Amino acid sequence: MATDTMDRAVARAWLARWKEVERVTTEEALALTHEAKFRQLESLMRSAHLFVWPAATEEEDERVREVWMRLHAIERC
Repeated sequence: MATDTMDRAVARAWLARWKEVERVTTEEALALTHEAKFRQLESLMRSAHLFVWPAATEEEDERVREVWMRLHAIERC
């Protein structure tokens, strides 16, 4: 009978694998040129039509604006 629980050793191994994925991903991102990063962003933006985006309410739009304004203010400090 299968269970949805994992023991401590399995959990630690799983976490170690994801930490390695994060390390490699970060290393690869740091090695990319600005031009390569821009090409990736451009490709992602061109594929946006492939995704179904839920319609945002005015309240959600306002919340996003508030968060961006806070991030912008922090980034400028």
